[in-house]
Amino acid sequence: MKISIIVPVYNIEKYLPQCVESLLEQTYTNIEILLIDDGSTDGSAEIADQYAEHDERVRVFHQPNGGISAARNKGLDVMTGDYVMFVDGDDFVSEDYCQVALDEAIEHQVDVVAFGYYLYWEQGDILKPKVTSAPKLLKKEEAIRELIRRREVMYNYAWNKIFKSRLFKDVRFPVGLSFEDVAIMHLVFDNMSTGVYLSNRILYYYRKDRQGSVTSSLRSTTSIHDRLVGEFQRLEFIRTHYPALERHQFGPIVEVCFQGLTLLPSHHEDRKVMKRFLSANKDKCLAATYGERRKRLWTYYYMKPLFYLATFYVKRHYYGVNH
Repeated sequence: MKISIIVPVYNIEKYLPQCVESLLEQTYTNIEILLIDDGSTDGSAEIADQYAEHDERVRVFHQPNGGISAARNKGLDVMTGDYVMFVDGDDFVSEDYCQVALDEAIEHQVDVVAFGYYLYWEQGDILKPKVTSAPKLLKKEEAIRELIRRREVMYNYAWNKIFKSRLFKDVRFPVGLSFEDVAIMHLVFDNMSTGVYLSNRILYYYRKDRQGSVTSSLRSTTSIHDRLVGEFQRLEFIRTHYPALERHQFGPIVEVCFQGLTLLPSHHEDRKVMKRFLSANKDKCLAATYGERRKRLWTYYYMKPLFYLATFYVKRHYYGVNH
């Protein structure tokens, strides 16, 4: 079985060698490493080309800057593996990353394996594990439900999973949007014929302290808008294909509204969209809100006189915003 590993590359010359070296050192060797240079302006493209010159498993593709989705889509277009995995170019993996993921996919006869990861802070060499409390096998609808609810390691990330390549036959990442994984992961899972295995093995190191990374700007106006779009699109899909799961999807939408009403400027159009949605779906939103503190805050929201007090509390104590 061949595994294609897709690595978007954009201005990460400091981190790219560690990433590629961790892939070249895999104990499972039947792999292709697809380095997609997305218009880098530092030395990243040259570093990628050097690796391709010295190891035939590395293939490099250069394209104008289009963002992480465009880079991943290029990899999907040119991959030749039976399975596909995604690695961000500033992260790195364990030496048995491919072997363990593939073995568990075959052993449990599933289309997807989701595995644990470390949050990694280079300053101080700090690792924080994120892993399921107990391995388990989930059927398709169960897996989509847990994907919606973000339980344990069943998050929307593409990089903590191995997929059968055929799951992407009619799915591509949305170019120009952040939270691109939210926009497509339910579609990928919908293509499964089996299910997902949640593994308790930790195989991935996710870097948290790089300036300019996608996650360093998740509270920007654009990011909040993009996530709102992705969550609404998912809601429509769930309503049509998995109506029994609709109530669960209100939870993530409440989450992004919670963030948007706290952080977006008062004149921002998305605030109106959020308020209309919350007003029209009051009971469903309250029922889908997880956690007692958030239930109280949303109760305050629907009790109009106390809304501003709740907002002030959130800004100060939840998001660390003073004004």
